[in-house]
Amino acid sequence: MNVNKNIISAVIGCLLGISVQAQTSINLYPLNGAIGVKFFSAKKISLEPRFDFQFDLRNGESNVFMNTELFTTINFLREENFNMYSGIGLGANIYNKAQSNFSGTVPIGVSYYPTDNKRIAIIGECGLKITALDFIKIKTYALVGLQIRLRKN
Repeated sequence: MNVNKNIISAVIGCLLGISVQAQTSINLYPLNGAIGVKFFSAKKISLEPRFDFQFDLRNGESNVFMNTELFTTINFLREENFNMYSGIGLGANIYNKAQSNFSGTVPIGVSYYPTDNKRIAIIGECGLKITALDFIKIKTYALVGLQIRLRKN
């Protein structure tokens, strides 16, 4: 458990250090228990490491699972107040003893900027997720959240 905290702290420290140099936004998905840090969010191609926290209550015990994915997205339609993107995400469960699987995701999403300064956006995303370990499982997903840019364009 102590090693996992050190790894998580190191990753967060690196992400915060990089955010000083790059145009970065924090993507919060509160209904889905996920958080992402998107680098180069206004560019054509961007990267987003995403952390998905799941809580499981069974037999009086609570378990926390953390899944990680790295998304590469391409903004293919950009207008004044919104943009649409698609891409691919690859991930693995790094703290999930119940199941240790790998995943691939094909998202399509929209970012809507209600103000002109583009510091805050409402984001919606859906797509296909493929998980694999002993067998392959295909499922759909949907996310709704908030994007907060750390620096102005």
